[in-house]
Amino acid sequence: MGRQPHAPIVRDELARVLKLEPEKQQIAAIVSAMRAGDVRAARKSTAELNWKFCLWLRKATGIQFSAAEFHPLGDLLLHAEAFDLLREFALAAKRREPREPAWRFYEIVARTKNNPDWMHVGESQELFEMQSKARGPRDYPWYNRIRQFIESSGDDPAATRRARRLAAYAQANEEGELPRALEMIFDSVSPEEVRRMIRTHGKDNAADVLCDKLAKSPVGDLAPRSALAAMAKTLIEMILENPRPYF
Repeated sequence: MGRQPHAPIVRDELARVLKLEPEKQQIAAIVSAMRAGDVRAARKSTAELNWKFCLWLRKATGIQFSAAEFHPLGDLLLHAEAFDLLREFALAAKRREPREPAWRFYEIVARTKNNPDWMHVGESQELFEMQSKARGPRDYPWYNRIRQFIESSGDDPAATRRARRLAAYAQANEEGELPRALEMIFDSVSPEEVRRMIRTHGKDNAADVLCDKLAKSPVGDLAPRSALAAMAKTLIEMILENPRPYF
C-alpha cells in the first residue's frame, strides 16, 4: 500500500473513524476515498481496509440513505463482495421505503451474490420492469446500473470472473470442448438419478438441483452456470421423453 498515493490517507482516516459511531457524513467520506482509482485497484493491499470498514458498517444499517446517497456505498460493498451486509442495508431501507425500486434491486443483487444467472424468473421480470420505467435523461445512471448487473458487465471481482469464464466457455465451444462436457455429464449423471430428482423435487426444481450438481462436478470447470442450467433442462426433457435417453 505504501506505493499507492491515497492508501495511507484512507488507512489513517479509517483508523480514526472506526473509533466513532457511524454517521452518514463519515461513511460518505470513507466511501469516496476508498473508491479512488489507485485505492480500488490495489485490491490485495486494501482487503483488510474493506474488511474493517464492513465490520464497522454493520452498526450503520439503520441510517436512512436515499437511493442516490446509497449507490456509491452499494458499489463499494459489491466490490468488497460483502453481499450479506448489502442485503442488510437493502432490507432495512425497503422497510422504510417499500416503493423505492433501488432497495429491491440491491436485495436481488445481494441474494444472487451479484450473479444474474442465479435470479428467479420473477426477479428477472422485476428488473426488466424497473428498466422500462427508467427512461428519463436523469434515469440513465440507474438504468445503466440495472443493465450492468443483467449483462454481468461490472468491474467488481465477481463480474470480472464471470466475464473470463464466459470467454473461456466461448473458446472451448469453438475448440470442441462442449461435446466433451456433454460426455462428462453422461458419465456422471445416470438417467435413474435424474428421474429421482424429478420425483423428489418436481420437474422445474429438479433442473435447479441438477444444475447445482453439475456445477460441483468437473463439468463445472468447462461451462458457466447459464450453460449448465440449459444443459440440465435439456437433460430432464430427454429423460421425460425417453426412459433410456443416452444409451
